[in-house]
Amino acid sequence: MYAFFIAPFIDFQFMQSALIGSILLAISACPIGVFLMLRGMSLTGDAMSHAILPGVAIAFLFCGFSLISMTIGGFLAGIVVVLATALISRNSPQKEDASMAVFYLIALASGVIIVSLKGSTIDLLHLLFGSVLAITPQTLWLITAIMLITVSSLRIFWRALAMESLDPLLFRSLSPLGKYVHISLLGLMVLNLVGGFQSLGTLLSIGLMMIPAITARFWFSRLIPICVLSIILGIISSIFGLLLSFHISLPSGPAIIMAAGLIYLVSCFISPRGLAAAWSPCLFCGSPLSQKGSMRKLVKKSILFSFFLFFLSFPFPAAAHKTIKVVASFSIIADFVKNVGRDRVSITTFVGPNGNTHIYEPTPHDAKALKNARIIFVNGLYLEDFIDKLITATDTKALLVKVSDNISPINIENQERDAAHHHLGNIDPHAWQAVPNAKIYIKNIAAAFCKIDQQSCENYNKNADAYIQKLDATQAIIKAQIAAIPKNKRTIITSHDAFGYFAHEYNFTILAPENTSTETEATAADVAKLIKQIKSKEASALFVENISNPRLIEQISKETGLKVGGTLYSDALSEKDGPAATYLDMMTHNVTTIVDAIIKR
Repeated sequence: MYAFFIAPFIDFQFMQSALIGSILLAISACPIGVFLMLRGMSLTGDAMSHAILPGVAIAFLFCGFSLISMTIGGFLAGIVVVLATALISRNSPQKEDASMAVFYLIALASGVIIVSLKGSTIDLLHLLFGSVLAITPQTLWLITAIMLITVSSLRIFWRALAMESLDPLLFRSLSPLGKYVHISLLGLMVLNLVGGFQSLGTLLSIGLMMIPAITARFWFSRLIPICVLSIILGIISSIFGLLLSFHISLPSGPAIIMAAGLIYLVSCFISPRGLAAAWSPCLFCGSPLSQKGSMRKLVKKSILFSFFLFFLSFPFPAAAHKTIKVVASFSIIADFVKNVGRDRVSITTFVGPNGNTHIYEPTPHDAKALKNARIIFVNGLYLEDFIDKLITATDTKALLVKVSDNISPINIENQERDAAHHHLGNIDPHAWQAVPNAKIYIKNIAAAFCKIDQQSCENYNKNADAYIQKLDATQAIIKAQIAAIPKNKRTIITSHDAFGYFAHEYNFTILAPENTSTETEATAADVAKLIKQIKSKEASALFVENISNPRLIEQISKETGLKVGGTLYSDALSEKDGPAATYLDMMTHNVTTIVDAIIKR
């Protein structure tokens, strides 16, 4: 029990920070949610959570993940929307909720477009859904400041806020401060949304504010008890959400919101003001449930039973074997590591079969594996942007191995090998798509194992040599198959530009609507340009990829009349029962698919 409920918050600094941050957010945001709920503005918070996105995105575009800049940008954007909505609703026939809906949609679209200008869907996902790994000491200081401002404001304006929430028309008729109190409430809401977006994201930060508040309404009718219970429920939701995220590898923000949602559903049925209470006169007439105090007993038993089921939901760890714990960034690297380490290693893979490393966001479960690992195997060539975040969060002492070391990278813009004059945005990371490069991967992996486990170095080298022989045999088969394709028929189209090394090694020309990363979608101009290229270069085949949405390639197929030749595996292996369960299977499958599509055309 200790290992599941206490150890994560004792052993991992980032979990401690996440817990402290969540508690502070619950203390600050949940009472604001209560006032919004009583005011009949529960969905307003959702709209405002989108309203801060453009400000955060603009700050991110110019300053990156600068906490101060993003906080100021988000707050200013939210305040602008609050004031604009108030101005329009007071000087036109439009009601406040209608104006808020328009600004909500404009803000969401603007934020996505602005972040896309930087060309990183990973960062967009971080902004939209948050990451528990982003709770830094600076973030905690920010959340603490927001909590103090909110609590102080509530203490000073408690009566005014209560009157404005319960009967705004009466309050405004009695006091000229009514509209200013309303705007102040919205300002506090924006402030708390800005405080929560780092851990929960702009889309879900409203959840911790509203769900506990709405749930508390099932249990009490008085304002102060509702606020107190909402804070308690917010803290409980945060704790269980973080534990779910840690143990079963769920995104932290959605896990917290789902925990809060589960508490809401339970309360909806068993609370004194819930469905069971409403149905009990007809369902339980004459039974003990109709007697005074019976509902309270039912609540206690139901909550205890719910917690019991929650405890049972966690898988208990099996006994550990004496193997070297390593992590691999994605499935292809894991397959290489497995062939070199064999039964001497225990491998945790971050991005599994059919997963997309380009848009992967790490979870607390990954951080746990990373901290316990002795070796971290990554591709390098700037593919795994998330690895630095994990290393910082866990302060791991593991050996970091970039298995692509000693490979001359390809420059994306001119598709030439250029080890000295490229920069970050021009590097093609997909070096494994050429079998000779895979041999370098294997040698680097064997060298890493020898560095950690010198006693077994001879075995690692033997395993590496045996696998390299298989690679040589596969290379011979690939070249023999490709030789059957005329050189003027070796232009193909794939979903994204992941086959540059393949093209260089096997003499192909490869076109793609997306660049080497799938982080940004192709624009209409990109697709139109590609269609013209296809027609002018007379492409021989068109392929979808296992990690990409096939709709774009299918649309290009309709536009050009070029049939889809099959599925290629680019950045990930298939499941065990698929056609590309290993690297050798992947390369054989890809070449066979390409050859068949061109020759049978």
